[in-house]
Formats: sequence, C-alpha cells, structure tokens
Amino acid sequence: ILASLALARKAPVHRRAALAKLSNLNFGSLNEENQLDYLRTLAIASKIKPAPPPELLAIITPQLDAAYPAASDALNMELSRILSRLEPKGFINKTLNLLQTRRSSHADIDFAILNQNPTYGDRFRRFAESPADPLGLHLAFMASHADAGNWRPAQMQRLASWLRESLKHAPAGTNYHNVINRLSDNVENALTPDVRAKLGARVTSPSSPRILPQGPGRNWTLTAALKATETLSSRNFANGRRTYEAASCADCHIFAGKGKAFGPVLDGLSQRYSRGTMLEAIIHPSRALPETYATSIITTKSGNVFSGRIVSRDKEGLFIAENPFAPNDIARLEQSVIKQEETSPVSPMPTALLNSLNPDELKDLTAYLLADGKAADSRFSRSN
Repeated sequence: ILASLALARKAPVHRRAALAKLSNLNFGSLNEENQLDYLRTLAIASKIKPAPPPELLAIITPQLDAAYPAASDALNMELSRILSRLEPKGFINKTLNLLQTRRSSHADIDFAILNQNPTYGDRFRRFAESPADPLGLHLAFMASHADAGNWRPAQMQRLASWLRESLKHAPAGTNYHNVINRLSDNVENALTPDVRAKLGARVTSPSSPRILPQGPGRNWTLTAALKATETLSSRNFANGRRTYEAASCADCHIFAGKGKAFGPVLDGLSQRYSRGTMLEAIIHPSRALPETYATSIITTKSGNVFSGRIVSRDKEGLFIAENPFAPNDIARLEQSVIKQEETSPVSPMPTALLNSLNPDELKDLTAYLLADGKAADSRFSRSN
C-alpha cells in the first residue's frame, strides 16, 4: 500500500501502476488501519485523466461495496467518499440506511471544567448540548452528490427529511448550521413536486430586519473615542447589545452567543484587551493584524486575482473565502493554476465601523464588550 501511495504521489503517469497494485490486494483481508491506508491511497491513485481503467475498477469496486457499511465511523467516512464516485448499485440506499440507523458518537464532556470559567465555558456548553454530527453530514453530502439519474423519489424524501431534522438541532449562527442549511437548500431544490408535497412546507428561520445605528454618527478618531468612553457607568445593556449588531460586529465575530465566525471569537475579550487596545483594534484594525485572519492575494497564471482568507490548503490546492459577510462561499484553487501568493498588510475588517454611532451607542457598545456581554456587570444600570 505504501509503495502504491509513493507511486501515486510521484506523478500522474504512475497512478495507473499504483491502481494496479491496489487491485491485487484483497481489501476484506486487511485490518482496519491498512484498509484506511488503502482507501486514502486509492483516492489519489484513481485521479487519472480522462478516467481510471475500467478493468481495474471492476476488480476494486465490488470489494469496497461488500465492505460498506463497515463497523467503524472512520471506515464509513472513507468508503462513502470513494463509493460516491464509483457508484455501485445500491450505494444510495446503503448510505441512507446508515444515515438513519447508526448511533451518533459524541465526545464525553467534563462539565465541571466548563463551570470553572463561565466566560469560555458557557459557549462550549451550548455546543456540547447540541453536538455536531460530522459523519452524518459527510454521509448526507456524499449521497447528495451521487448521479441524479440513480435517485428515486422515495430516496430524495428520506434525505430531505434527515436534513430538516438535523437543521432543527444545529446551533444557529454556527458554520455547522450554515453548511447543513446550504446542503438542505440544494436537496430541496432538486425535489419533485410530488415529494415536496409529501414533505410539506419547509420551516425556515424568519429573517430579521437589519438593525441600523441610531446616529447621528461622527468621525471617531482613537483620541475622541477614548475620551468619550472614559466613564462607563449606568450604561444601557440592551442598547449595547443592539449596537453590537448595528455596528456590523456580529457579521464577522461570535460574542455572547451571537454572530458569525469569520473573524476572531470575542468571548473573553476583557481578559485580553484593555479599553484602549480594544478601541484601537476596532478603529485601526491593520495595526495589529492576526496572521490567521490576514487577507491573502492570489494571482493565477491566467491573470485572475483572488483576495480573501485561506480557509484550508492541501498539497494540490487551497480553499479561499473572498466575502467576509458570506464566509461559507468558498472557492477552490488548484496549486497548478497559482502564479503568485502574497499577504496583504491591510485588515479585511473595515476601518469606519464606529463612525455611524452616536456617543451613547459608542459608550454602550464599549461597556457591552468589556463586560463580556453580561447584563449583571457593574457598568450597567439596573433599570435597563
């Protein structure tokens, strides 16, 4: 298996030979560790253009089909990934059956440890009480990408029902919720009218109107903002929470259970920033730019330019998110098309976010952030 992997990685011209080596092995006789290595090697070796040799796939596919579903989550993840491309007869039904009958495994959580630090612990508790189901999402994704010609209406109904139910339990505002929602949209759009009628209307979260600053705003310099927020007593908690959304903070940051995770999570902010350094980071975001959230500028060999945050990369390419307000809109760039990659010194965070706020909004927002979103903080009046 390792020899086949070395051949497959060496160059595409060797992948046929690597595939032939794998076809000589009896998949069912391997232990789990070797089976996983086999599948991961196969994923690379089968990337042959225009297509892998059918006579080799005819040997490999029945062995993998017989082993699916397997006893372990790790094997089911890799087998479903490969079989969704090979598409043996019965793959869709097997995957749907596994999706609906398996028992989800969740990590044991020591809630006593979470209770020791409410600032961070409360956030982790919310996720622990509604844990993500990565294998379930993976299986649903693999099944949905099977050839549309192989689907039957009853199967589409089963997949759509599972996604609807999963969406109910996914914590709102998380990437996990957003990914399920997008996959559910794609599946629902492919349903026939008859299946859609059987499922009934899909319940979606009502969209809230955009919260806007009350204003009138002003050009807040760091000096002016520091002077305006020198005294933070008897502030309005509700207005601080409202301003957090009105100033567009929630569009990119998670804080006190609200927002999106494109930028750094702000929970526990008061333990990392003073009032001055926090306001400086908001007004002059490029002065201290975390490397993890820097903007990459990528130029392709054809002259196209992509600008955004690199979400992940592998040996063959990378995924980049260009729109900070739509962090799940991700583009794939293959390494072979990339000419140049550089890091921008300019933060993706706009510099004038506070300029639409009036002095009371600025004070209440500052108090809200420094209080870690807690209404009981001494900075807030008990009457609001």
